[in-house]
Amino acid sequence: MADVDNNGQITRVYPARVGFRGFTEEANTEGYIKVSQYIQDNASELIDEAKR
Repeated sequence: MADVDNNGQITRVYPARVGFRGFTEEANTEGYIKVSQYIQDNASELIDEAKR
């Protein structure tokens, strides 16, 4: 959330207050597995990109 003054300038920023934030533990675990698999499958290309 952000408060903005009449000039369009941001005067204050703070986290939104909501009842649910983020993902379920199951969704997080599935995401970590997919990211880990992607890194494993593409490790050599990722290293080459990082060195450029």
